[in-house]
Amino acid sequence: METLSLDTLLAALRANQGIVWSLVSLCIALAVLAKYWEEVRYFAMRVWHRIPFIGTIDRFAKKQCNQPDGWPTVEKDLCSAYYTEYKKYDGGSSLYRKSKDYLAKVGEAGRKPTPAWVYVLAVVLLILEAVGFAFVIGPWVNPNVSATQMGYLA
Repeated sequence: METLSLDTLLAALRANQGIVWSLVSLCIALAVLAKYWEEVRYFAMRVWHRIPFIGTIDRFAKKQCNQPDGWPTVEKDLCSAYYTEYKKYDGGSSLYRKSKDYLAKVGEAGRKPTPAWVYVLAVVLLILEAVGFAFVIGPWVNPNVSATQMGYLA
């Protein structure tokens, strides 16, 4: 009977390298999943709601029940699923006032919407960039082209 030594352990690890890497990958994946569990859980909940035919919204749509106040039970059930997420980030009116005060101090309160001339300028710059790229890529498309033909090609 052979005793357990470092050489025998390394030989066993080399012989079962696929299993070892699978276990290491599984441990890393589980550690990442544990670290980001809240985000993963919320993502899975949103995906489950949207799956066609078996998702929560599809099942709720098939139920036609109303509460005594007239609201469909679908609304209550779906909102209650998201209520726990809402409560995590709901800071109330005091948080709103603090945030508004902060935005005023850093000069970000009362920003105006983007003017139309900025959108027009962006479109013009996009077109100029596309034309410039066409002139740069043109010689590689057809290296035996004249300058006039290059203009048409671009």
